[in-house]
Amino acid sequence: MSSRTSRWSTASDAYCATHVRVRLPHGAVVVRPCAAPGRSDPPAGPLHVVTACAPGSATRREDDDARMQLLAAELCGMGVCPAVGADAAGEHSEPSLAVSGLSDEAACSLGARYGQVAVFAWRARAGPCSPASVTAS
Repeated sequence: MSSRTSRWSTASDAYCATHVRVRLPHGAVVVRPCAAPGRSDPPAGPLHVVTACAPGSATRREDDDARMQLLAAELCGMGVCPAVGADAAGEHSEPSLAVSGLSDEAACSLGARYGQVAVFAWRARAGPCSPASVTAS
């Protein structure tokens, strides 16, 4: 088993408990990546939520901010909305970007370039904890 696969197996329950707050043009919504079927559909088509914050490390806030600026520059010209992923208890959060127009493969490739273990996909009626909801990168 690769270290990336091992990290994904260990972290998948934590990712499923995450709440993602996406600031859309008409207002903010909170999405739980592994919520029960029947949750709301994304208003403008599928969205992938990606962060550039260094996972599993104690990097300085300034370092994560610089990484997020690089990610934002890479996504310039695409449909991007600010987002924040947080654990259910609200003890940890990471700035993120919700991006429209990416395939799962492109979103996973983007996440992998920034060292991410997973990206979230929000699409119409995704099932609980399926690859359609949380995708290992």
